[in-house]
Amino acid sequence: LDNVYLIKGKTFLEQMKSLEIILDNIPAENAFIYTTPDDVVGVGAFSVYQGKMNRFLVNLTDHSFWIGKIGCDVIVNFREFGWRMCELKRECLHNELAYLPYYPKEEKEEVKRLPFFENSRKFIFSGGALYKTESKDNQYYKLVDSILSTVQDVDFVYFGNGNSEKIRKLIVKYPDRIVWEKERTDFFEVMKKCTLYLSTYPYNGGLMTQYALLAGKLPITLHCEGVDKELSIHFQESLWDFDSFDSCLSEIKKLLEDDLYRKEKEKNLNKYLVTSKEFEEELKYLLDNASSIRECSRKTIEYEGFSKIPLENYKGLKYYRLFFRKNGSFMLKFFPKEYILGGIAMIREKLIKK
Repeated sequence: LDNVYLIKGKTFLEQMKSLEIILDNIPAENAFIYTTPDDVVGVGAFSVYQGKMNRFLVNLTDHSFWIGKIGCDVIVNFREFGWRMCELKRECLHNELAYLPYYPKEEKEEVKRLPFFENSRKFIFSGGALYKTESKDNQYYKLVDSILSTVQDVDFVYFGNGNSEKIRKLIVKYPDRIVWEKERTDFFEVMKKCTLYLSTYPYNGGLMTQYALLAGKLPITLHCEGVDKELSIHFQESLWDFDSFDSCLSEIKKLLEDDLYRKEKEKNLNKYLVTSKEFEEELKYLLDNASSIRECSRKTIEYEGFSKIPLENYKGLKYYRLFFRKNGSFMLKFFPKEYILGGIAMIREKLIKK
């Protein structure tokens, strides 16, 4: 494609220079930086273009630390939580922040086969990176277990990458009632066919919640203390957030067993999303003014869980696995012990998945 440019080079420095050449040959006034939290190349290259273009960094993982403040002029947040985190934890100024809610675009995709499509049984859909389901209290898997044990005529589907050890145990316990697969491009088509969507715990689903609302499905969410609930506009009026395990389970059972009750709850879910027209207008305003139409309120946010949960989860080999990753061989030089143990952890993960 004529408008697609590939970054070349083996080292970070070579790749930065390659990206700079690309940017020098594109007379752009505005640039959107949509990248991973640890992207040294993108941040390094864009950091030298201060004053030469308007650099908008899309804050796609506002619940975790990312590098990039030096490589952008405006940080675009999809919710007020991200804005407040940038203020409180990154010391960003008001004119460096913008708020533009998600607009999940519906893509038509041919749906692949699932066994649940061939029968009339109801099924719950859930998804996202599996690390979002890891917690010391194991509440997510206990909830799925409780649903399947108490409601006999419902099945469960999960799409997401990561360590599948816990969900595989549930598959053994409930054969023919659970399907787990890695990320699939037809996830939205599957979501439209499900009975309800179950959000991940302890980290609730960001974009997946938006897609559930777009599909007209309730994104039932068990709230974890210390993790902010805000995932949509008008979230204060949401019908899907529950603070206790029992209340969440009770609501799920009622939604599965009472179709009229569920359909009544599904009415007007689109009010929690911006429309495509609103998104276009707010995006144009952002480009024209380097600021957003929406202002962030001074609300209190819950963020303690984002520090506490990783410390609870990532211990032993799971901790060392963080040092062994794709394109991370340089870690061997600086953290030899951790890198080797991380390799052992990766082998263990592969053995578990077989």
